[in-house]
Amino acid sequence: MIWMMLSSILATSLWQNAIVAPANYNSFSDPQKIEFESDSIRAIALEPWTYFDDFEDRDLGAWASYPMWQDIAYNQNFRVNEIIPGDPNISIVQKVTPYTAVDNYAGAQKLLDMFLVPGSTISFRYFLKSNQPCAWFKLRFAAGDLGKLDFTINDLKLNQWSWITVNYDDILRQNPIISVDDKIKIYALAFLAQFPNADPDMPIYLGLDDIGFKGARPAAFQFIEPDMYKLPEFAPYIPKLHYYPESTFHLSGKWVAEVQKVSLEITPFANKDVTIFQGTLSKSGETWNLNSLQLDFPEGLYFGKLKAYDLAYQIAETTFTLHIAPKNMAGQHPRLLFNSEEKKEIETRFTQDRFQKIYGDIRENAKQLRIKIPVESLHFDLDQFPDEIWLPSWDSWGSRIYHTGNALRQNARAYAFHGDQEAGEYVKQILLVLSAWPNWTHPWQTKRGRFSEHRTGDWSHRLAESYDLIYHLMSEDERTQVRQAIMKTLSLEFTSLISIMITSLRLRPIGWQ
Repeated sequence: MIWMMLSSILATSLWQNAIVAPANYNSFSDPQKIEFESDSIRAIALEPWTYFDDFEDRDLGAWASYPMWQDIAYNQNFRVNEIIPGDPNISIVQKVTPYTAVDNYAGAQKLLDMFLVPGSTISFRYFLKSNQPCAWFKLRFAAGDLGKLDFTINDLKLNQWSWITVNYDDILRQNPIISVDDKIKIYALAFLAQFPNADPDMPIYLGLDDIGFKGARPAAFQFIEPDMYKLPEFAPYIPKLHYYPESTFHLSGKWVAEVQKVSLEITPFANKDVTIFQGTLSKSGETWNLNSLQLDFPEGLYFGKLKAYDLAYQIAETTFTLHIAPKNMAGQHPRLLFNSEEKKEIETRFTQDRFQKIYGDIRENAKQLRIKIPVESLHFDLDQFPDEIWLPSWDSWGSRIYHTGNALRQNARAYAFHGDQEAGEYVKQILLVLSAWPNWTHPWQTKRGRFSEHRTGDWSHRLAESYDLIYHLMSEDERTQVRQAIMKTLSLEFTSLISIMITSLRLRPIGWQ
């Protein structure tokens, strides 16, 4: 179920489109339009909001390089680390290698759904480590129709940690396009430094730490029921529990703003143009409630959107997912690629002449892979790979774990369709060996708070399929061991990679000049 949850929040985030895409080093372009139906951004209801990250947990928190260099999941020049070896302080560290003697840039960026309002402040520490002069260092906001809002830092210091605090009035003085009482929709926050005619023999380092924002964000529905999870990089709330067909859905909560009307719309997650439920909430005291809703929709994933209105405009919006899960699924295997009835249909097709070769190849391939990759050949040594020089060891490290993927798949299918007990036992033993390992990651990844990559996704499909097909060969203790390893090493840590991907995909440069 957690895979469906993670897929849903990823799809939701991508559906909301690229919020900011820098057109050149000096501007952001193509901002996401305000979703609300009001004629003015002034109608949007806000609530106080504070963001802070000191990076001591070694999690990038979806920060990415600016300008964007490459897929941040593999960017070895942008990480959380000590900017001075031996320094106990942990921060964002970006390494910039000038390849020619031209202007070079160091910077970082992050999506932040926030508002600058009177009284807002941004505070942070920076460290520009360089023997070359820095022309300027700017704090930059992607401000939608207003374009970029820059604050240039005066009295710039190099090769030391320096504290900076910028308030709303400071930003106003350097950006006369805004006025004293404006509330300004911000889509992303960035830092950017320019080093003119940089020396190709001298790398440049940028450190950022203790980044804090105090301002406002769009007011959210304060759920009383149901209990909700909220992941920091994703818009939709996620109900703590799944629902089942014919379950009763109860919804209640509050708004911080003065609201006159609240509507709810539910759509299939994969087709938000089709509305399957539309209704309004009623108010009792300060609480808004939805009359009990019988979930007679088909099983699947749904998307809920709460809209709040004053007398004239929509002023707030909150989204959530709703999963109607099949009943009594526990213990029913296979069920991922096909269920028991569909398995019988496949077995019938295998009796046809045109599928005989495929049928035979499954068993033969499984046998050859058991010979090539015996269970006793698997030993945990992933922690012996280098934690700094990553790329030269990439193939070798992958050969320690990802080579099992096809062996698992072919042998699990040999057990399922040929009744090959030796193949089934082989799959079980591989799963038990792997699930006993302390982790499935490269030390280079682990040191950077990254626990997955594209090969992990491909391999995980085969892992899940093999578990599904040989489920009944395992004891309950063995199943629990394998499930816990999958949840810990793939599902839960997958969210960190998805957060990084969101920044990479939605802040990608589309036309640097």
